[in-house]
Amino acid sequence: MAIDWVKINAVIHCPFCGNVLSDWQTNERSVRADLSTLPFQEVNKFYNRCGNCSAYIEMNYAGKNRTIKDYILTAKYWSA
Repeated sequence: MAIDWVKINAVIHCPFCGNVLSDWQTNERSVRADLSTLPFQEVNKFYNRCGNCSAYIEMNYAGKNRTIKDYILTAKYWSA
């Protein structure tokens, strides 16, 4: 499955350990899926894995405006 990178204009911390998250990705079929870098406003869902504690973090669009505050953060923690 091909992915695209997602560029965000905010600092998002892991809700479990506080690590700053970078390298956001999306695999939505509606986007190009050719390893492009897309602005977050073009995708409805993007995700990351914390490099410090391995938590899986996902941001889902809530359907209001296209600011980072309109995405809902969900996180799952898997112990190593």
